[in-house]
Amino acid sequence: MRRNLTNTALLFAYPGSHSPVSHDSPGAGAQSFRTPRLILWWIVPLLLLAGPAQPWGAKGHRVVAMVASERLSPEARRAVQDLLGSESLVEVSTWADEIRRYRRETGQWHYINVPIEARNPDILSFCPPGGCVVSKIDDFRSVLTNPREKPANRRDALKFLIHLVADLHQPLHVGDRNDKGGNRTQVVYFQTPANLHSVWDTEILQRMEEEAALASGLCRIVRSGWERGTTADWAAESHAVAREAAYRHLSRKVGAHYQQQAETAVRVQLAKAGVRLAAMLNRVWEQ
Repeated sequence: MRRNLTNTALLFAYPGSHSPVSHDSPGAGAQSFRTPRLILWWIVPLLLLAGPAQPWGAKGHRVVAMVASERLSPEARRAVQDLLGSESLVEVSTWADEIRRYRRETGQWHYINVPIEARNPDILSFCPPGGCVVSKIDDFRSVLTNPREKPANRRDALKFLIHLVADLHQPLHVGDRNDKGGNRTQVVYFQTPANLHSVWDTEILQRMEEEAALASGLCRIVRSGWERGTTADWAAESHAVAREAAYRHLSRKVGAHYQQQAETAVRVQLAKAGVRLAAMLNRVWEQ
């Protein structure tokens, strides 16, 4: 998720090294649409980069958790409640963003930088030694599955999974056009200067239904088979969405037409994230 000048609730946040909304890939160059005559055009992007990043803003994370909550098995529901206590999936869905200021090593766990031009990429080859969203989902699933792990470790693993599965489905947490996942691509979105990552993290969602209505609608578009595949497979899907929906028809000024096309992709990605998170947790506690 990203922070902008008027709205601090972000879609799928980029923590740590992704501050404020960044894919920190070595040597990443800036892809910007600028109007040199407008001084504000230089000031606003700098201010946008001043705050910490938060992928699929808070709204997106909560919506994913709502969808997942509706699909938990009785066994998984009881086990999740045992670990979280009085908190719910929805309430802890942004925890991984909230801790990144004092657990800075977790920043790069929220994304992976896969060049947008790559076709059929070997996803894990782009994962750095310190981990990425793909590898950490698998790591935390292993911790959660291990009954010998301390309850505190399993609780943290669950919280990370709830958040990172959502992040994986934010297209610009995977696709990168040498612009830090859209953070360095400046656009005018409905007449307001913004960077592309913040548009996908927050702005698109803010023009959609409120959370409960959105989650309810997503439950109705679920398709059989979405729960299948590996985390690398899901990342490849997000990468394709970034290429086709976020970048392909991008221009300096984007508005209603771009919003309409993006909403379709966002709905599917949020629904898939909720379905896959629930399926993952159900498998952990299968009888």
